[in-house]
Amino acid sequence: MVTKSLKVIIVFNFLTVSAALAHSDVKDKDVMARMKLMSLMADNMKVIGMMLKQKIPFEQEKAVNAIKEISRLATETPGAFKKNATDPKSEAKPNIWAEFDNFTEISLKLATDANSLAASFQSFENLKPALGQLSKSCKTCHTSYREKK
Repeated sequence: MVTKSLKVIIVFNFLTVSAALAHSDVKDKDVMARMKLMSLMADNMKVIGMMLKQKIPFEQEKAVNAIKEISRLATETPGAFKKNATDPKSEAKPNIWAEFDNFTEISLKLATDANSLAASFQSFENLKPALGQLSKSCKTCHTSYREKK
């Protein structure tokens, strides 16, 4: 019998291996660092999503920590993209550097929004609006600055 905990472990391992494979052929160290940062951001979003879908138990502290980590990573994002590094595996559109001020503004807004959400987060009922607001910020940036490969 496969327990819920075992399923979570299997899914986590699958996602970890998938991310490792996606980054396996990246040659440029700066691109690799950016991709790892974005993967960490996605991992923290997944924690919130999995709690919302009740795939993992809701833990307020864990949810707040994931949101705080998203804020920290969003603050680091402009620095990770400051150098216009390229790699065939990179999903960064070239207009990031042409519009770097706007890119930075979007990243820092995500950080601010995440900090506000973490500060006011109190219960399971906060998951859906938090995920919605964070996802909207991610989509704003990805629509303009991410190229799916």
